[in-house]
Amino acid sequence: MISLTTTMDTIEFAEKELHAYVKKITGETHLRATLDVSPNVYEKPNHDPAFDDAYGIDARGDDIRVTGGNPRSVLLGVYDLLRTLGVDFSVPGKSGETLPTLSINDISVKKHVNPDRRHRVICLEGSVKHENVADMIDWAAKNGFNGYFIQFTSGYEFFERWYKHQRNPLEKAGTFTLEEAESHKSSLLGEIKKRGLIYHEMGHGWTNKVLGLPISGWQTMDESSVDDDKRKWLAKVDGERGFYKSTPLSTQLCYSNDEVRDRMSDAVLAYAKENPHVDVLHFWLADDFNNFCECEQCRDHQPVDDYIMMLNQIDKKLSEANLDVKIAFLVYFELRWPSKKERILNEDRFIMMFAPITRTYTRSYDDVDLNQLPDIPKYERNNNRFGDSLEENLAFLMAWEDVFKGDTFLFDYHLMWDGFKDIPQWRLTEILHKDIRALGRLGLNGLISCQLQRNFFPTPLAMKTMAKTLINPETDLGALKEDTCRLIDSDHAGIIQQSLDRLSDMAFFRLMRGEYPLNQTMIEKIDLLHKQVLALKSFVEKNETIRGTYRKSFSFMCLSFIEIFDILKKAYAVKMDEKEIRELHRTALRPLIFRHEPEIQPVFDGFYADLIWEEAFEKITGRYDEEK
Repeated sequence: MISLTTTMDTIEFAEKELHAYVKKITGETHLRATLDVSPNVYEKPNHDPAFDDAYGIDARGDDIRVTGGNPRSVLLGVYDLLRTLGVDFSVPGKSGETLPTLSINDISVKKHVNPDRRHRVICLEGSVKHENVADMIDWAAKNGFNGYFIQFTSGYEFFERWYKHQRNPLEKAGTFTLEEAESHKSSLLGEIKKRGLIYHEMGHGWTNKVLGLPISGWQTMDESSVDDDKRKWLAKVDGERGFYKSTPLSTQLCYSNDEVRDRMSDAVLAYAKENPHVDVLHFWLADDFNNFCECEQCRDHQPVDDYIMMLNQIDKKLSEANLDVKIAFLVYFELRWPSKKERILNEDRFIMMFAPITRTYTRSYDDVDLNQLPDIPKYERNNNRFGDSLEENLAFLMAWEDVFKGDTFLFDYHLMWDGFKDIPQWRLTEILHKDIRALGRLGLNGLISCQLQRNFFPTPLAMKTMAKTLINPETDLGALKEDTCRLIDSDHAGIIQQSLDRLSDMAFFRLMRGEYPLNQTMIEKIDLLHKQVLALKSFVEKNETIRGTYRKSFSFMCLSFIEIFDILKKAYAVKMDEKEIRELHRTALRPLIFRHEPEIQPVFDGFYADLIWEEAFEKITGRYDEEK
């Protein structure tokens, strides 16, 4: 029986997990195990035991000790021990686990781990049902992540997409309510806290809260939903105060108005009081860009000035209420320009979140020479351009780091959209791996991955690479590729790796990103890729050694590649316009997506595959440039 030196909930959960998995892999039911917390495991100076993880493992036979710097670290240490013994948590859910068969005497592990990056967090996005999120939370802890972020007050938008069957022509529209979303969140919060994970909440939506509107997502509505006395708080854009693109979540307020800033900071204070379970509360302004107030008073300064004034108000009110919640503030679109006159007064309260949403994923931060960054462009209210240049994005980051010396993390989108542009995700994973290795050089203390939860298609390589490299930047990507392919089919791992490497073609990736024209050279490239897809399809059909879930994923990947190639070649042959290519997508690719999604639902997000492929086709339309 496992004995404990403490009765903390997360350590009790760690005890159950250790006992259950050791029994599964060895058959042993009796262990002499000690799980405890000690500050002595930290090797890094100036650590924060609430946010920093460290653990030591000393396991020999049935004598097991795991010591962590906090209860969460103990659980992470237990899972590390299991992974070291050969347990593979490759895909969320029990069916995604691979368990070795060992004797209890085979257990011999001694190691000490201080994860390289403090913030290792997954952010809820995509189209999900409750089980998808619960399984992802479980998978995250098992693979070394230490936090989870539910955007908005309940994540309603992401559940709604699944339960209402949005974009799916094969299902009747379902129903879903805000109350159901709150119920899901309550249950999921229990899973997060049971594992001791750092919990992040909110983001965009504070403007909605001040206006008395629900914070559910990017739903559209008209201004009549706002009380008359609050309509004057809406940003004045193009001479009118109204909802930007009919979307409250994308609508800024008149932040030069003292009452507006006071209401915003009061809203954060009230939320922090009502939600003491939140460890990091994200205070972002409205979404979108070139949408700030143009009234005479607002035009006197940059939006970031008002933003910092609100951050300082928030800190003052939280301090007076003796609340120690961390506030994440956003460097994003117009807020990339640091203030020339305002400064954050209490840096310990805040975490700077750098979110370069317009960046390219065909190059890595590691490719950038930080000594050769361009000058920051001049700020022009509601007339700014946001390109994909990594150099320009990093120039803004360096400018912010000159004026803010507190904690930081990268908020990035590698696995949000581009996994359906580089469909095998092989090259995308290489970019992700290099980006994480560059975080220390960039002064960033971790990553929140804003991403689809069902993102293990066609393999778990990208997710496992992110998990391992955030802990150890020296993680060998080549070895991870080999391990992933052996997991899929130990008899034919080399063939699978070679196929995925060829199919993850950078030129095709750039075409799908809208960075390359659809011309005769690309058509010839597509013909070569088509032959490789057919060869892989034939290989999958003939070899029964490919594990079941991967067999279905690979089969669908080949079918979708073939359909995409067919659409692109037809579009090029007759120079289709946007309407024509959208119709071809609707009648050919969309039904294929949703016919196959049920077979691979836990690893593949049909909503986003449909959305991203349709948008990619529309970007390509009109760019039939021929070589000179």
